[in-house]
Amino acid sequence: RIILSSLVASLTVRVTFHCQTMSFSSRRRNYLLTPHRRDGLIEWMKSMLMHSFVLDALENTGADTFSHFEVLINEHRANTDDSRPSRLKQLVPTVGTFHTPLPLRQAFLVYNAKHFLTKRKHIQISFNEIRHIMNLAQVMAMKTPEPGEEASDGKFFINRLAHASSSEEDAFQDDTTEIDLSGHFDGADLITFDGDQTLYSDGSNFEGNPRLANYLTLLLQHGVTVAVVTAAGYEYNVEKYELRLSGLLNYFKKMHLTAEQCNRFYLFGGECNYLLQVS
Repeated sequence: RIILSSLVASLTVRVTFHCQTMSFSSRRRNYLLTPHRRDGLIEWMKSMLMHSFVLDALENTGADTFSHFEVLINEHRANTDDSRPSRLKQLVPTVGTFHTPLPLRQAFLVYNAKHFLTKRKHIQISFNEIRHIMNLAQVMAMKTPEPGEEASDGKFFINRLAHASSSEEDAFQDDTTEIDLSGHFDGADLITFDGDQTLYSDGSNFEGNPRLANYLTLLLQHGVTVAVVTAAGYEYNVEKYELRLSGLLNYFKKMHLTAEQCNRFYLFGGECNYLLQVS
């Protein structure tokens, strides 16, 4: 009993010490194994894709399944009769409003070409992967005129960003070259980004990434308001926020952004409790 008690006490001390020294990020759950976010539409899409995965037919049917999702979303957007819900609304009662069409088939093909979802035999498409495909489809929708709208002259830079040439890609290999993409931006007036695991690695700072900094600068230069929305909360301790975004802010100085352009960059910290603006 004495030996067992000593062993338990030792394990308790070790576990306690380990938990105290672990970072917050390292204590996070493995989201590939543990259900976390709940979104009725994405969960339904995941269940629809499960059939193809189980039958090892995702490579042949995946794109068609996303085309079916597109059709249902377009029907849902066109439906104005509240007394007769759309087919998508009947399948997913919690589905919300879609402000633009979503080219999901095209987004799936692009995403699959990079991540080879259809080549996997043991891991089905995940919640986050479907979310990434939908996010990509939304970006694609921003650069593609809707039917009946006047076509763009093709020079606005969001189209160039989505189809960067190989020479532009090679130009960034040394992390020093900026791309000068002129033209009018016909997309959103406000674009927001998360911080950790989006603009920079989890727990790190934004530094040493001139390519991404240049894209954010281009948005500001073309009249877009940019905001970083992060859970990191330092109240109004501006110095700590400046440290997290030091590389980006230094890039703004290097590119000589005007006061008006800088004023359109915001940081929303502490889970939307602290709003700061670059001056």
